[in-house]
Order: sequence, then C-alpha cells, then structure tokens
Amino acid sequence: MEMLEKSNLPENPQIVGLTASMGVGDTSLDITACYQHMLNLCSNLHSETISTVRHQLDNLKSHVMPPVDVVTRVKRPANDPFLDYVERVMYKIENEMKPHLPKLAEMCKLKKEEIEFPLHSNNSRYQTVVGTLKKSAQRVQDSEMRFLLHYFHSILINDLLPSSFAFHYLQEKMSDYKQNSGGSSHIDVINQRLLGYYQDLQKKLYECVKNEKLQNKEILKELHLILKKQFESDPNSRCLIFVATRNCASKLADHLKKVPELPIFYNKENVGYMVSSNQSLSAGGQSTQEQQQMIRDFDCGKVKVLVVTSVAEEGVNIAACNL
Repeated sequence: MEMLEKSNLPENPQIVGLTASMGVGDTSLDITACYQHMLNLCSNLHSETISTVRHQLDNLKSHVMPPVDVVTRVKRPANDPFLDYVERVMYKIENEMKPHLPKLAEMCKLKKEEIEFPLHSNNSRYQTVVGTLKKSAQRVQDSEMRFLLHYFHSILINDLLPSSFAFHYLQEKMSDYKQNSGGSSHIDVINQRLLGYYQDLQKKLYECVKNEKLQNKEILKELHLILKKQFESDPNSRCLIFVATRNCASKLADHLKKVPELPIFYNKENVGYMVSSNQSLSAGGQSTQEQQQMIRDFDCGKVKVLVVTSVAEEGVNIAACNL
C-alpha cells in the first residue's frame, strides 16, 4: 500500500477487501450456479484476480493477532421430549403436504431435491428447502410452510437454550394466527386445522418446560463456565457470541441476564445482541441506529457480552474482544 500511495501512475489498481464470505445467490443447491454467482460479483467489481495473504504471513501477524481457536465438544441431551413432540407434528404436516408437492414443483419449475424434506437436524438444508417451498407456494397457499418454519425455529432455540424460550416463541407465533384465523376462507380453514395440531401439542410442551432439568443442556453449562472464568479473571473483558438465527441472538442475551451463577450479568443491562438490519423490525431485525448504538456500548464497555448473528458483526471492533 505504501508503494501504491507513492506511485504516480495515472491508473492505480483497485483493491477491495471483503470482511465476510461472498454470497452464493438464490441457488445454493447448485454448486455450478454458486460458482457463477461469485464470478459475476467479481466481474461487476472489475476484479481480475481473487487473492489472499500467503507469503507475508509473519508480517500480517505483526499487525493482526491471530485468534486462538479452542473447540470444545458438548453432547445433546440423551432424551429431549420437547424436540420429539415438535418433530412429530412436523412429520405430520410434511406427510400431508407430500402428495401436493409434485404439482407445485411442476408449476414453479422446482427440481426434485427442492421438494424433498431433509432431516430436521440438517439445519441449513432444511431451512433452504422449506424457504424455497414457502416462496413458491405464495402463489397458491403457504400456511403449512409457515408453520413448519415456526416449528423448525423452535427446534433451533431449544437446541441452544432452555425449552421455555422455544415454548414462548411458539406461543407468540400461534397467538398471532389465532387472532387472524376466525374467518371461513380457504386459508382460514387450513390455519384452523394447523392450530388444532398445536392445541394438542401445547399441553405436552408445557409439561416438558415444567419438568425440564437445565443441567441436561451441556452446551449452556459449558458457556456459563467459560464466561464465568473469563470475567472473574478480567471483569473488563469483551465477549462476542455468534449464533445462527436472530431469534437465538435475542433469546440467548435475555437468558444470560437471568442466570444467578453469572453475577456480573444477573439482572443487569451489560449483555446485548445485534442482528441484521436487512430484516424488518417485525421480523426480528434492528434499525441501523440500534446497531450503531450497540456497537458504541460494546466499544466503551457498557455492554460486555454481545450476541450476534453471522451477518451482523459488521463494524464490531473484533480486536477489542478477549473472547
């Protein structure tokens, strides 16, 4: 860069630094299409090469300290009745939809793999398939896909947090449907049928929440232990926690403020979250102003732990993080 600044060339090379992975477009199931999408991005930027530091790593490390990655394996609970009950309803809805999907695929020109439901444990794949079906079915009727996505998001929340958070998430979503499904239209009839499934499920989930043993959530125990050690050794630490979804970000931040074993956060406002500003506020997004304020609070230490989604870390001072 010093050579570039000192040069008197009429046309200087343009260098664009990407702080995150390049997108793959709307066709993530097609590797060739993903590859073409990235090439198109480079072409639009008039890029002739794609490069990364290889030969000057020592020089790079003198300016940027590389992170120390420690992988800790944790086990999911051997028995998770909340997950079992939710998956049963999801399978029921999926099986009811399957006879109608070939017609939808023909009408919307979908491939065979785009109408096949993957395992619920395959998070990104399941979300992609159901998201594609939901987008396609908007031409006709997409209630089933909406309900499946709500149940799927509750599984993601339950995988990370106490089941009470997943239960309250479902209660909020189903309450919205109850308020708007009192008519006799075709869509109202479908929503009422799907709400009936949840009515049967609701009591079982409530019992799961009431009887849950939090010590079974090994991932939470490990997270609490890591945070406790870090902030006991350095109370002025900054910590970034990355999660997969907006719902998990807000709910994990809320959870950490309610753990008595973490007195530095208990009933305090020094844990925050930040999610993408690309989503509407009603969909769980944040305004640019909210994001900027959260970044300022994190930089000055008012917020010590910031839970973020993978698309929302833009502008966060990573160098200031201890963890």
